[in-house]
Amino acid sequence: MKRLLSAVVTSLLVVSCMTFPALASNPSIPTEGSITINNTEAGKKYDIYRIFDLSLSIKADDSKNYAYTINPKFTDFFAGLTPPITSDAAAVQYVSDMVEDSVETTAFAEAAKAYALPLDKANQLSGVKYSAVATGTTVVFSNVALGYYLVYPEGTSNGLCNLTSTDPDAEMILKGDYPTIDKNIIVGQIYPLDIDPPPMDLIGPQPLRLKFKGNSYTVGDRVNYELTSSVPDMTGYNDYFYTITDTMSKGLTFDEDSLVVMVGSDTLVKDTDYTLTVTTDAFDNSLIKIVFNDFYSYNNRKGDLISVIYSAILNDDAVTGAVGNLNHVTVTYSNDPNHDYTGVGDEPEEETPGSDNKVYTFKLDATKLDGNDVSLKLEDAEFSLWTTTDNGSTVTKVYDENTLYLVTDTLVSDENGKFSHKIGTGQYFLFEDKAPAGYNLMIDPLVFNVDADITEDGRLTNLMVDNPDITADVTSGTLSVNIANNSGTLLPGTGGVGTKAFMMVGGLLLAGSAAGIVLFN
Repeated sequence: MKRLLSAVVTSLLVVSCMTFPALASNPSIPTEGSITINNTEAGKKYDIYRIFDLSLSIKADDSKNYAYTINPKFTDFFAGLTPPITSDAAAVQYVSDMVEDSVETTAFAEAAKAYALPLDKANQLSGVKYSAVATGTTVVFSNVALGYYLVYPEGTSNGLCNLTSTDPDAEMILKGDYPTIDKNIIVGQIYPLDIDPPPMDLIGPQPLRLKFKGNSYTVGDRVNYELTSSVPDMTGYNDYFYTITDTMSKGLTFDEDSLVVMVGSDTLVKDTDYTLTVTTDAFDNSLIKIVFNDFYSYNNRKGDLISVIYSAILNDDAVTGAVGNLNHVTVTYSNDPNHDYTGVGDEPEEETPGSDNKVYTFKLDATKLDGNDVSLKLEDAEFSLWTTTDNGSTVTKVYDENTLYLVTDTLVSDENGKFSHKIGTGQYFLFEDKAPAGYNLMIDPLVFNVDADITEDGRLTNLMVDNPDITADVTSGTLSVNIANNSGTLLPGTGGVGTKAFMMVGGLLLAGSAAGIVLFN
């Protein structure tokens, strides 16, 4: 197990950067070094604070003694620890005894940051603080005095960095924890098992709780979502603002009554703990905005789960095929602990990159036509579509030992023989309920299974159907099929050849009957 002062990089976010300055009169010993921070984000500010300085002495045999000393700006920090530390040797021993990647190192870094930020805000850390703004994925601090540094990506957690005179150029990979948010489609148990769901229909059995970045649905289906984030580190802030904005495709209708917002195991109260607004943009997408009314009250709950759960109904505006119905969520948060937030006017804030997922649906595109003349399209045929998936419908029937659930019974072919419906994956039965005038009903339903390949990151890559009469196109999401009807066989009518035939047969029967009577007599 490595001790903290001997580590080049600790893992928490606790980046070690200790440096050993040397006598200025000895040019062979560096007095400055550099710290390279990788995995940075462009536009974000990074600060480093020197907690320990280094002193050096030369012995008679020209060997060197190095000694860490508390930077005077951090004397009160060590004196405020329990028990108080008032000597350089005790402070060095205290830090050296810590094991990297431990709870101790995390606590030490957090305490150092909590101490440093107010002083920095009051401009009292001149000479021990260096700042840089990332322009890409790397930030380099050059010509910094050798020492032991606290590394602080503004608005997130901190690190410790140890830089030595034998290796004055330190490099670290930042594992920053800026606020993030993730959005997933939930299949199965909609709400976490440890909370009571609000009044809302749960469709079918709920044995599992699975998360997806992409899934397929039928128009009218309920799509369940969960947004997850966590309470960020608010050290150094006097207030903190946190807003979730969810942009939902116009093909989905937000169910406001289904909304549940939680921090940890606490279910928040609308209009008391948060404010909800729902508007539309220029493309008729829904903009769902959740503003936490007093987010700073959670400042002692760093890392607690923030969970937002709700559902939406897939509607007729949903687009079909690989483009999908996109949903995008972001968090806007305070990002400057040196600013006195008042909640009035434009104040320093930042938006997360966000999280996407997609809902897919496919168009059953049917054409009703004459079985003997396919150029003749048939109007006014009526159909009903059923599925073996329990979709919550109260209308069911049994066919060929399958329990079927009604999807829709309002499909009617138009003047071009066309009718359609948007469906998800599953097994379907299409019944003809009324044939066009002069035509017979389909004897058996059209039975088919729809399946799709959706990647873990939510991309639709393939669309399949098991009925050879149906053609599937993944790009458009179309399932094309021709359904033929044949004319019925006409029964004989009156006043034509049929009448004469009946009369002739009748006459023969009558003559035969008379002959029988004569013969009998």
